[in-house]
Amino acid sequence: MRLILHIGSGKTGTTSIQKALSLSRNYLAQKGVLYPELGNADNHNLLAASFRETGQPQPRRLLGRYGSSDGVLLASRDAWLAVKQQAERNDFHTVILSGEFFFRHVEHHGLAVQNKRIFPNLESTQVVAYLRRPSSHYVASLQQRLKAEHSISLPERRVYSAHLAAWNNVGDLQLFEFNKTALHSQDVVQDFWIRTLGSLPLSPGASPIRTNKSLSAEGLYVLQRFRQARYPDKEGVFFRDCDELLKRILLIEESNSKNASFTRLRLHEDIRNHIDYSTDDNEVLLEKFGFQFDFLKREAPPRNSHLHNLREPLDLTDIVSVDMKKVDLLVELLQTDKRVLLPNRWLLNRKLKACLQQ
Repeated sequence: MRLILHIGSGKTGTTSIQKALSLSRNYLAQKGVLYPELGNADNHNLLAASFRETGQPQPRRLLGRYGSSDGVLLASRDAWLAVKQQAERNDFHTVILSGEFFFRHVEHHGLAVQNKRIFPNLESTQVVAYLRRPSSHYVASLQQRLKAEHSISLPERRVYSAHLAAWNNVGDLQLFEFNKTALHSQDVVQDFWIRTLGSLPLSPGASPIRTNKSLSAEGLYVLQRFRQARYPDKEGVFFRDCDELLKRILLIEESNSKNASFTRLRLHEDIRNHIDYSTDDNEVLLEKFGFQFDFLKREAPPRNSHLHNLREPLDLTDIVSVDMKKVDLLVELLQTDKRVLLPNRWLLNRKLKACLQQ
């Protein structure tokens, strides 16, 4: 039996891959490939909880669902048992596990032992990770963060190499870049399928899936100001009016010539250089893992990658370019969008106006 362990990393199309595998579960089973089912989750993040490094708290997402660390560990134990039972039902030649929670803070030796215990006929393990250009990863994370809070911390480099060193103790580590030009058919789902399942025809359920939608710089600016004024002391919490505003901004931007009138989120050059070059992670990835981001082959390193004169808390305009005239245009469109029922539009517009005047 072969085990394919997909460990992320986050913001590299992981959710799309998991959704496609979940939708293809029956098709894969007919071909001798098991993608285990764990309740209504498309992923296997819960399995990683059993091997969290000592001193590292369980992810908030799991704690919120299971109530406590003990609750998470109990659920994780049951999930591993469910995987074992599913693997024993048929003569599968391949098992795929996928969860971005495997990427960091995992006790690798214990995981390797567990894999052999759950899959007694295990012959090989392929560990697959996609890595994203650090500055691009920061932008994607910023998009997600500002949907639940308004504060922005000083940008830091995402160090990949520190989380990869021990994976060779689990299996054959394979690194790929999450970059459209480097992906098969410019699609991460097809890329993962081809790299792991080879000649097995693509399932209809594995067609390109878009799971996350991005706001423009102006859209994020309006959302940040709204949260900042309405909920200055409430971070990491979702509110109905913020969610409603987010949906309305997305609706307007998507129907407006595919964001043509608004500004794509782009970091200031000094911010981008700091995130991409401020550590030796690029050199370590090449030296120890034979991996190099495509941008390093095309761009000369900057002379200086240090940040100056930035102090927390940061405003979005400190790190990206925001066109204030387009902010005014977006606000005008929000206030006049007739696709929203008049009472709801009137109430949210009152809140929006009050926030932007502060």
